[in-house]
Amino acid sequence: MRRILSLTLAFILTFSIFIPIEKVYANNLYEEAGNILRELGILKGDERGNLNLNNYLKREEMVVMLSRLLGEEDKAANFNDPRTPNLFTDISKFYTPYIRWSVDRGLIKGMSANEFGFGQHVTVQQYQAVLLRALQYTEESNDWPNVPQKAEELNLMKGLSLSPTANLTRGQMAVMTLNALKQETKRGLLSLAEILDLEIPKDFKVEATVNVENNSAIFTGQAQGAQSLFLHLKPASTSITTGDQIFNIILDEDGKFTHKVDNLQVGN
Repeated sequence: MRRILSLTLAFILTFSIFIPIEKVYANNLYEEAGNILRELGILKGDERGNLNLNNYLKREEMVVMLSRLLGEEDKAANFNDPRTPNLFTDISKFYTPYIRWSVDRGLIKGMSANEFGFGQHVTVQQYQAVLLRALQYTEESNDWPNVPQKAEELNLMKGLSLSPTANLTRGQMAVMTLNALKQETKRGLLSLAEILDLEIPKDFKVEATVNVENNSAIFTGQAQGAQSLFLHLKPASTSITTGDQIFNIILDEDGKFTHKVDNLQVGN
C-alpha cells in the first residue's frame, strides 16, 4: 500500500472486509485457507469443530481429504472395484476403500510395493506431487527431483516457504490446496475449482494513496475481492481528543473509492 503523508500527520490503517461469500476470514494465512476449505466441505474439524491446522497431516488423512476435494468422498468410502486390489498390508479397514480409490485414480503411490506408509506424516514434496496429479500433470509428478520446481512454477507454494522434505501441517496443506484450486489444469482454459464447480473467494487486496492537506485527508484507491470496506483511524498521540473513528468506504462496481476525512487534529 502506498501512502503520501505530511510530516506532522500519520495514520495507522486497518481495513476490515466482508468478502463475497459473506464470511470474515482470519488474518492468519493458514486459518484463512482452512476456513475457506471448511466452507467448501473439503476440510473438516474434529468433534469440537477444531481444524487442528498446526497438526501434521498423515498420509491416510490426506487421501480422505482428496476424495472430498474431487467430490468423490462417497465413492471413495465404498470403493470395491476388483480391478484395483489392495496392494498394501499396513492400512486399517476404514481407510482401505479410500486408498484403493486413490490408487485407481492415479493420485497416490505407496512408500513401496506393499507399504502405503500408514500413520506417517506427509512431506511437502509428496503433497506437491499429489496436487500435480490432480492438475493433470501426471508425467511431471513422476519426475521426482523436479517436482518442487514445477510446484513453484504453478504457484502451488504461493505464500509459503517450505523445504520439500519438511513434514506438512494441515494449515500448510490448506494453503497449497487453495493455491491449486486457483490454477488451470494442464489442459488449460479452466481452473481446477471451475472443473470441480467450486466457488472460491477472490484474493483481498487494497491499493490506496492518502493525500493530506491542512486538516483533511483524501483516501483514493481500489479494493479487490471485497463488497464492503471500512477505514479505522486510531490516534496514537495523546493530543488527539477525537478518539477512534471508523468510516464506511463506498465502493463502486469496480471496487474504486474516494473518501475524505475532515477536521483531523495534529498528531499521529
